[in-house]
Parts: sequence; structure tokens; C-alpha cells
Amino acid sequence: MRDRKTREQQQMAKLMADDQQPRKSAIVTARKPVKAIPDGWLPDTPEEHKRRGDAADALFQEMKRAIAAKP
Repeated sequence: MRDRKTREQQQMAKLMADDQQPRKSAIVTARKPVKAIPDGWLPDTPEEHKRRGDAADALFQEMKRAIAAKP
């Protein structure tokens, strides 16, 4: 029991001594910031936005008709 405690104390003393030495610096490379929404994912004009909305609505209505037609 005593040997274990002594060994732990020695290890702690060694770790504490290592902390006193100057630390090495780390090299950090900066990266370009990334856009939240990539280009091309949003409609460019109000007309494009309306066209996509109409297409989505038509698809949804078609899905509703197909589900209602199933027995």
C-alpha cells in the first residue's frame, strides 16, 4: 500500500515538474469562412421563386390524389 502511494506521489511530482517547463506553441491555420447557404440553392428572382413554389404545390397535389386513389 505504501509503495503504491509513494509511486503515485512521484508521478504527480513529475507531472508538476513537467508543467513548469515552457510549453510549445501550436501552429493554427485559418480557413476561409463557409457560406451558410451555397450559391445556386436559392431562387434568383421572384419569378423563379414563384415557379418553384407552383411546381412544389403541383407535386404535393399529385401525391394527395395518388394516396386518395389507393384502395
